[in-house]
Amino acid sequence: MKRLFLLYLFIYSIVIILARCEISEKKAKADSLLESSDEEVLKVNPKRSVEFAMEALELSEAAKYCEGRAKACFRIADALFNLGDYKEALEYLSLAEKEKKVLSGNPFLASEIIIIRGRIFGCMGLNENSLQEFHKGLKYIKKIKEKDDQYYLLALFYDNLIEIFKITGKHDSVLAYINKGIKLLEQMDESSVFRSRINIYSCLGEYYTTQNNFDSAALCFNHSLLIAEKYQYPYISKTYILLGNMELERGDVDSALNFFFKALKNPGTINYEVKSPCVYNNISRCYELKGIEDSAVIYNELALKTENIINNNKVKAAEFALNIILKDKIGEKSKNNRYLLCVAAFFLILLLLITNFYFVQKKRSRKIIISKETEAKKLEKKLNNSFIDLIQLGKIDDPAFISMFREVYPEFTKKLLGKHPDLTISELKLCAMIFLNFTSKEIAQSMFIQHRSVQTKKSRLRKKLKIMPGEDLQLYFKSLV
Repeated sequence: MKRLFLLYLFIYSIVIILARCEISEKKAKADSLLESSDEEVLKVNPKRSVEFAMEALELSEAAKYCEGRAKACFRIADALFNLGDYKEALEYLSLAEKEKKVLSGNPFLASEIIIIRGRIFGCMGLNENSLQEFHKGLKYIKKIKEKDDQYYLLALFYDNLIEIFKITGKHDSVLAYINKGIKLLEQMDESSVFRSRINIYSCLGEYYTTQNNFDSAALCFNHSLLIAEKYQYPYISKTYILLGNMELERGDVDSALNFFFKALKNPGTINYEVKSPCVYNNISRCYELKGIEDSAVIYNELALKTENIINNNKVKAAEFALNIILKDKIGEKSKNNRYLLCVAAFFLILLLLITNFYFVQKKRSRKIIISKETEAKKLEKKLNNSFIDLIQLGKIDDPAFISMFREVYPEFTKKLLGKHPDLTISELKLCAMIFLNFTSKEIAQSMFIQHRSVQTKKSRLRKKLKIMPGEDLQLYFKSLV
């Protein structure tokens, strides 16, 4: 009996050891997949990053690996945010925050989660809530003991504040936090933060562009590109976009267009779909300025299409975002709170829909204006050509002069004959020549009469039209138009 008990105990121990080995193996595999997910982030490939993180999440669930679960949910949320799926991103951030024990011992991960949520709120136009999230994340950043990690996240914190202050038009705050970011990054090893340096100098270049200091802006952008070249970092679509904006501001449309196409082809734009509308809009604007209307319309439509996708994602995320905001403020207490949530969500969605409608209408109006301006230019050109032809016909006393004058100036002819129906063809011709600013000498040459005869004809015409001797005939005719 004793031997049988020992045998059972031995078998049980073996099973436990094997189970623990399997769990350890799953944890190790999950950690490896999360590392691969992080590598894909550095390659600016969010879709592949999600795939690795999803596998890691599945293994972490099976192994009941809380830290792996929290990290995987964060990585998925980060990638989905960059792909423009704000609702799903917020949901995965909430799942990550359920691992409270993990986050209480890992302020680095806790701050990353909060910062991403702040960025999502910023993209949805919830600027005040975005700032609140960033400052909440700052509290966790201050708890990080490792200096390099703390500085890294602090630089990220400054970067996000810069973006919000740009949106809200606080240019002094933008410059202040850019300088703080540069000062902080100079204390760190460049090879570990070169991406942050590329971004901060691009932001400084953008600031100088808003101040019309294009030489300083160009120096900053070139510095960003040199850092990218030094570390063979190809994902510099943001810098190209800002360079294009700078060239556009100083009037070099061709150079701007070149940079926007570089941005469009850059992996940073190709993989991060949320960047596309900005580039399409800029290219459309360049083609408008160059007068290439077909291309302007094509890229405008592409911008509208991608903007609609992003706006739809914002609408989908609105209720979830509002739920998070209200939960932080008042908690989940009663039906009244849920009622407020629904009402507020309704108005937020309505606001987003109205905003979306406004921008779509604005784009359509711009297209109509462009079309009308084009027609006006064609008509103006036609009028100019007709005017030149009309003058030539008048000078050679061509019989077609009067009929063409009626076509070019129908309103004047109608009003003149309406007021003075008894005018003869000869008198009407004289009126037309005076209206077209022919001199007495030119009228005499056209009619093959002497200069004195022209004055006589004008005097008779003035009498017939009942115009005072001192009144200018041409001014009288112009007043009829």
